[in-house]
Amino acid sequence: MTTTQTRDDQNTDDAPELFYGYNHNQSVIVAYTVYGFAWLHLTDAAYRLTEPSLTRAIVEVAAVAHQRAMAHLRDVQLGRGIPARHLNERGLPTTEAVDAMQRRINEDADF
Repeated sequence: MTTTQTRDDQNTDDAPELFYGYNHNQSVIVAYTVYGFAWLHLTDAAYRLTEPSLTRAIVEVAAVAHQRAMAHLRDVQLGRGIPARHLNERGLPTTEAVDAMQRRINEDADF
């Protein structure tokens, strides 16, 4: 998956779009929609992490997935003419900020 990729292939017309966060080897993947948490997937490799590393990976990856969904909302609202300063005041992240979060996770060898 690229850092901005969503999985439209799993969506039907009435299902909300999914936004993902994942660790460097994609052994921990979390999906969010703009409505909230969708699912968590752990591969066998995830269970080889120490308990603290697995816990941290799940939390960090979930944060990225959530922020990716919020960045999407920001983009939608920008497209509707909402000024960026209002969105900044509400704390909605930019896609670039979320991509930087994902890169930081990908570079962390602990998970």
